[in-house]
Amino acid sequence: MTRRRLPNRRPVEIIDTEFRRRRYAVLIGRFDDGTIAETFVEPTKVGSDGAEDSRDVGIILSIALQSGVDVEAMRSAVSRIEQGRPSSLTGHVLDLIAAENAAAGEIGGAA
Repeated sequence: MTRRRLPNRRPVEIIDTEFRRRRYAVLIGRFDDGTIAETFVEPTKVGSDGAEDSRDVGIILSIALQSGVDVEAMRSAVSRIEQGRPSSLTGHVLDLIAAENAAAGEIGGAA
């Protein structure tokens, strides 16, 4: 797989969210064609135990999106609990991305 290059400067959308009683800011960047290309996941509490984990979620998802991995394929691969709720921050962020895709009229994921 080849990663798509992002423009050096690009706007981001910020989604404030909560998962497991912790607040996060999820920043979403897009390719020029409007498809989601990257995520940054930052805890609102700096220095918290999960800060590095949340940043890594964003990095891994960004690499996958830039490599053309389908969002729905990733969503179906992560662990879920009752009523299909995500059991991890990764699943929660993927659900946010899927909702953004749906709002933008996209199917699947990037590329």
